[in-house]
Amino acid sequence: MNTLVVPSSVDLTKEKNWIQTDKYQYLTMRYHLLIDEYQAESTTHPGEIIASYHTTEFSETDTTKSVENEFTVVDTDETIIASVRTDEFNTLVKNELIAGIEIPPYKISADASASLEQKILTSISSSIKTSSSITKREKVSFQVHLTVSKDTTEKIHAAACYRKTRVDVYLHYLDYLLVEYRTSALGLRKKKQNLPRPDGQNPVNRIRISEPLFSVFYWKLLPESSFCFLESDYEKEVKVIRPDEVTLQALDKKINLALPARPERPTLYTLSNIAFPFHWIDRKGPWTKADLEAIEMDEAVGSKWWFQYGPKDQKETKQ
Repeated sequence: MNTLVVPSSVDLTKEKNWIQTDKYQYLTMRYHLLIDEYQAESTTHPGEIIASYHTTEFSETDTTKSVENEFTVVDTDETIIASVRTDEFNTLVKNELIAGIEIPPYKISADASASLEQKILTSISSSIKTSSSITKREKVSFQVHLTVSKDTTEKIHAAACYRKTRVDVYLHYLDYLLVEYRTSALGLRKKKQNLPRPDGQNPVNRIRISEPLFSVFYWKLLPESSFCFLESDYEKEVKVIRPDEVTLQALDKKINLALPARPERPTLYTLSNIAFPFHWIDRKGPWTKADLEAIEMDEAVGSKWWFQYGPKDQKETKQ
């Protein structure tokens, strides 16, 4: 099985791709998927014509030719990513996480973890009915070899070759992280904390799911193969008319996998240090540093810090 992590590490190096749950708090969660791809059918099917050949009654043609064409193909990874990153699905997981995290120690409870697992399965079952495929354009090279007899009077078409392919998608586990900016009792500047705090080498922010999600059926282009037909025979063939067609179905194959011994690298702790500066006022955005300093100063008025370290003339005014 291959693995697919959603969202990607590159996405999470930017603050805008984290979910802001409060003025000074951000959350992210990653879906660690297992992807199992195999043939859904043993037979292959012809598609669009990639080249045509003909000969004369006086000669025989023996042809080996490299043909490059542009095709629309299904991007299976992006189709899977789109299916597990819907607004409805992300909102459900976010709400369950926030409701289930115990404060402190900012870990999700066992009961909340079980509830999250069930709601994920229910949500996916309903959302796959409305999912659509993501396609891309690719240039593909074919090697076509054929011998055309001099008795042949018809054109010969070389056609693309497709095989129905199945991809089973399992949700192995989730990991999550809260980033929170806080001030200490005698501090003014809000400083970043990653929650839950790491427990030595033990990753405490992972939730094992180990459940099937859905199956993706699509037409896989086989560039190493091609069909050659007489023109009349090609017209009679049952062809792949829509090679970008994708079907999603519920998956009921069970798996039972333990969490990996090592967490996914880079960890969410590392990514949060890239996306968020240590001090809240150093965050990048449509604001200026002066704007953020003014907000922090307003919030400090009347605090313990204010009466010990605040501007004397402003304190007297406030009193």
